[in-house]
Amino acid sequence: MKMVKLLLLSLVVAGIYAGCAHDEESKPKDLASDHFEVSAQGGDDKLIQAGTVSGAPTVEVVNISGTLKVKGVHQKYMSGLAVQLIDRDATIFARARTNSAGGFQLVGQIPFGFYMIRVVDKKFRGQLPVHYNGLELRDLTVPVQAVIR
Repeated sequence: MKMVKLLLLSLVVAGIYAGCAHDEESKPKDLASDHFEVSAQGGDDKLIQAGTVSGAPTVEVVNISGTLKVKGVHQKYMSGLAVQLIDRDATIFARARTNSAGGFQLVGQIPFGFYMIRVVDKKFRGQLPVHYNGLELRDLTVPVQAVIR
């Protein structure tokens, strides 16, 4: 009987909290109406032009190449590892698998900024921070460690 009273009391309190939280919710002031207007400055084309450097778009197809290096492990064991290019939010921009010599080639549409080349595998772990600012990223060496279990 005591447990039933406690359960009913907790349900009443939860209902009160839910009712109060719902009353406090309101639309933000800038979205008070459901009517939206397009700016007179233009649409996406103006935003794209504003975000460019000397007329070049900030998002372009980029080719990043490099090699995985592990101390004490022959390069032939570096084949088939998954390599990803991620940003700080762990959004994957490009992914690839390494070739028989441990080389990789990441291709994708990448905006300017800071990224991390990450090796995703059960036996090996590694990462290399890179900054893409429009210059070509080639012949990168990603240090990789063997995971000891």
